Amino acid sequence: MKRAHQLQPLSRQHHLGLNLSHHAKHCSDERHHIDKHWQKLTAYIQDMSTHFQIEDHLIATALKPYQNTNPDVATALETLNKQHLLLLKLICTSQNQTITAAHVKALGTLLYDHIRFEERILFPLAETYLTTETLDLIYQACANNACHWQKTSLPVQISPRRPDGGDAESQTEEHNAQSWWHELFLHPHDRA
Repeated sequence: MKRAHQLQPLSRQHHLGLNLSHHAKHCSDERHHIDKHWQKLTAYIQDMSTHFQIEDHLIATALKPYQNTNPDVATALETLNKQHLLLLKLICTSQNQTITAAHVKALGTLLYDHIRFEERILFPLAETYLTTETLDLIYQACANNACHWQKTSLPVQISPRRPDGGDAESQTEEHNAQSWWHELFLHPHDRA
């Protein structure tokens, strides 16, 4: 199935992550390989902060009205949140340690599995449930890799595709750009 054009920029950003994470899963114990893979993985994840914010603030928020009536959506939202937290935790807990091949392989495997989850489960759910208008907002947020998402707080009108349930009505939600990804990578000195 072809990806909706509004989600294609997010899918294209996954290509490099799949390549980096695939190679990292096979990292040797040599120090220069460990350092090279760790640097590439963490730089990629840092560069993806806008991508993660779009998933957390736009896609997840727009899918929430369906989590009570569709167990697949509930599971996907739980998995998305869990995987984002695990990525953050692995990077943070490794900051005060000597990075080993095991750290690199763990981060590579987690990133690889996360990207596969988004491509196989999350994005197809977004294509099924989200309106064209909501998908267009997602596209605008990631257009040309612009960082305007990080710099502004956007009031976004989120409209579910199937407004047949009481909790599936349109909702306006203020999206705060100061997500934990933004805090981790743009303001690491502010963390305790």
